[in-house]
Amino acid sequence: MVSPPDSPPAPTPAPVVPAPDGTGTPEPVPGGVRRRPGRSGLPTGASIPLVVSAVGAGLVAVRLLGPGWAEGFPAIWPDATWPRESYLALARLGPFRPGFWLGFRPPVYPLICWIFARNTRIIAFAQVLLAVGAVTALAVTAARNLRSRAVASVAVVLIVAVPLQARYAMWHTQILSESVAGSLGLLAIAAGWRFADRPTVARAVGAVTLVAGWMLTRDAHVLAAVAVLVPALLVTAVAGRSLTIPVRRTAAAGAAALVLVGAYSLVAEARTHRARLSFHNTNRKSTRLNSSH
Repeated sequence: MVSPPDSPPAPTPAPVVPAPDGTGTPEPVPGGVRRRPGRSGLPTGASIPLVVSAVGAGLVAVRLLGPGWAEGFPAIWPDATWPRESYLALARLGPFRPGFWLGFRPPVYPLICWIFARNTRIIAFAQVLLAVGAVTALAVTAARNLRSRAVASVAVVLIVAVPLQARYAMWHTQILSESVAGSLGLLAIAAGWRFADRPTVARAVGAVTLVAGWMLTRDAHVLAAVAVLVPALLVTAVAGRSLTIPVRRTAAAGAAALVLVGAYSLVAEARTHRARLSFHNTNRKSTRLNSSH
């Protein structure tokens, strides 16, 4: 008995996609290839804020760097030009000598100058990028963590508008520690906010590291960090019952680390008496203000 020939397999139906008219009727895809949304090259709704932020950051960077780019942003302030006690002088000494870490300046800004080979144009460029990134990070953190859209919108506008003021923005192209200090401060606030929103070990380490860098940029920051942030970390470690044990231990270790950073700053200041410079600057400003009235 002869068996009937095998019947050919049924053709596989072509994939379908929803009809463009919104009726819900499936629309066959020619050639059996499924069309993918978002491949047109145009930004999607979710990526529009990112594109706008990137364009805005680029325009701000061009505005800040454009006028002085040809001249290379030369160092003009005594803090950057003194032969032995300036930022560039310590950068010339380099971090592989003890005098760098116990010199007349806190180490973060001279270290940045050393990394960029004391090239003032590149230093100013890095400062502007850091400032733009810090403002963006804080604005994004506020937009994500504030529940009220109205409050979040106002916060973002203020966070972006304040650094755009000329009196604030001018420091980003000066060979001084003010720009880096301000940027690290904004990043530390953003990191601390993110830790408060969702405490993790990684976020705690990031926040403490940024605060330590902020402390080591200017001596004036040390007292504020030790007096305010160290107790806050200790309260988190002791009273944070809802936190995991690793997070609480990290908070305690962070408090100890900030105390050590503060002690190092005090030792370096006692060795060089560099705090007298801040005193003289403040006294000089007060004298000018009194004489103007």
